[in-house]
Amino acid sequence: CDRLREAGRRQVLSAQPLLDIFVHETSSRFQCLSDPAATRSFRLELQEARRALCVELARHPSITRLQREGGRLEEDPICQACVVLGSVASMLDDLRELQHAILRSG
Repeated sequence: CDRLREAGRRQVLSAQPLLDIFVHETSSRFQCLSDPAATRSFRLELQEARRALCVELARHPSITRLQREGGRLEEDPICQACVVLGSVASMLDDLRELQHAILRSG
C-alpha cells in the first residue's frame, strides 16, 4: 500500500507544475515543459505497486478468512480493494493523459 501511495504521489507532484500552463500568459516557452520530471512515466511502477498490494491482500489472514465465509460481493474485501484500485488507476491514467496533452501542446 505504501509503494502505491508513494508512486501515485510522485506522479501527481510531477504533473502539478504543468497545470500552471493555464495561467501562463506570455509567448515564451513554458519552463516546466523542459523539466525531466514532467515527462517521467510512472505506469510500470504503479502496475508493480498494485500487483504487490493485491498479493499482500490475498495473503492477509483476516481477508482470506472473510472470503471463505462467503457472502455478498459488497462484503468481500478483495472486491472492495479491486474497486478502489481500479478507481485509483483510472484517476492516475487520466492524470497521465492530461500531462501528455499539456506536453504535446507546448
